[in-house]
Amino acid sequence: MPRPLRAHLDALARAHRTFLDAVDALPADVRERRPSPEAWSPVEILEHLVRTEDATLRAVEHQIAAGDARKDLGPTSRLKTAALLLRLASPMPLRVPERARGIHPERDTPFEALRERFTAFDARWQAVAETLPDALAGVGLMKHPVIGALTAADAARFMTAHVVRHRGQVARAVRAADRAPSPGA
Repeated sequence: MPRPLRAHLDALARAHRTFLDAVDALPADVRERRPSPEAWSPVEILEHLVRTEDATLRAVEHQIAAGDARKDLGPTSRLKTAALLLRLASPMPLRVPERARGIHPERDTPFEALRERFTAFDARWQAVAETLPDALAGVGLMKHPVIGALTAADAARFMTAHVVRHRGQVARAVRAADRAPSPGA
């Protein structure tokens, strides 16, 4: 396994645990409650993360499985990747890119099923790391809708930053629930 990928997967596994710990600690009603009409509930955030990470992993897994027949996604860009990671770390609001509308929550999957899928990602990433040939370590294996091709390591870095960003949204949802009047009051 390429060393940079190992470090990024360790960070991603920590981000997964921290996110799930935060969501698991919420009462069910808070988990399902939107902090405002335009904001996602913690369960909707989890669904968005599941949809995004599943799409990312499927793309990387497909490219690795294709071997020499894989699709050339074009060059990767350290500058664009760094800009994406900085943008995710910033407090500025973000919108899901138009080209990525399939990662919006549809509210059709129960929390426990989403949780199960989310916890399975670490094992899928490990399988990617174990099957990734050294020759593909620096090659774009998935296409981000805004910045283009990402290596497997950069895809893991993106997912880590993405999970961490949405962990902040969960914290805001909890604060909003704490300020809201209790039902029936």
